[in-house]
Amino acid sequence: MGQIAMVHTLTVVSHEDVDATGLSISDALRAVEDTYRMEAASGSIVPVKIEMHTGRDGAFKLAMPASIPGWRQSGMKWAAFFPGNSRWGVPDSHSVIVLDDWDTGLPVAVVEGSLITNLRTAACAAVLAKFTVTRAPTTVTLVGAGMLARWTLRALVETFPAIETVRVVSRTAATRDRFCAEMREEVACELVPLGDAEQAVRGSQLIVSSTVPHPEPSLRSAWLDDDAVAVPIDGLYVWDDDLFATAGRFVTDHREFLAGQYDHRPDRIAWQDWEEIASILDGGSARQATGPTVALPTGKASIDVRLGWEVLARVAGRTVPAEPLIEGRAHAH
Repeated sequence: MGQIAMVHTLTVVSHEDVDATGLSISDALRAVEDTYRMEAASGSIVPVKIEMHTGRDGAFKLAMPASIPGWRQSGMKWAAFFPGNSRWGVPDSHSVIVLDDWDTGLPVAVVEGSLITNLRTAACAAVLAKFTVTRAPTTVTLVGAGMLARWTLRALVETFPAIETVRVVSRTAATRDRFCAEMREEVACELVPLGDAEQAVRGSQLIVSSTVPHPEPSLRSAWLDDDAVAVPIDGLYVWDDDLFATAGRFVTDHREFLAGQYDHRPDRIAWQDWEEIASILDGGSARQATGPTVALPTGKASIDVRLGWEVLARVAGRTVPAEPLIEGRAHAH
């Protein structure tokens, strides 16, 4: 029986450390597509998020574990959303990603997750759009003009160089005007602030929404062209329920997540009828349908974990995947 030599060090990677790695939207786009393809090839274990409410209005915490056997990587994202935190000078949303060793389960790193979350969310929207649009979009609509919309725009212009016009609609003129003024410094396409959601959506080939939860839908499926793709980062609540009769195709990255979210509604399609992006990338799904497409990113933890490992590898000066704790791979049989 061989001897097992083990060195256990818990690394804490701060927000500043993550920034210093230079992790970019290009890295996130690559990681998202690579993860989807790895899941298509060898699967992953991504339990449905565990949600815990704290009693404070609108506040919740999420436990998001994931395991990617093909890369021998696993971990868990611990995320929280506490609206109103700004009164104390701290972010409303925050997270950490706990990475653990594949063989022993020992935690090896705690990585601050703010940048990773923004990059992952925006990149998932762009990659889902990339594999569901029927033609390269030239006109895109962003519903919402917050920080996530900024990352989304960066992801979209890198994914779709043919974009000429981006319509930006939000609740206040000041927000959308500021967004357009600031982002004109980064992107070459025309940015058009609009106050009318219908005007922003009609004729657009790709509509990406990133708004705060609201009890009433702000977007109508009747405004969508037949070849349009709607990517609701914020969730399906932003669209009216007619969307389920209007749309011809539904794509997501985690069908099981939808089981507890939408299957209790008889007027909505069953979660089994959604196509998985992994199946599309694997060539196992090429469904043809008439009508717009809904492409729903669910915030899949496997991508957070993959990006967390990439950050750790950069901090440690290694290449992904990181080295295992057990040296020499000696196991008893």
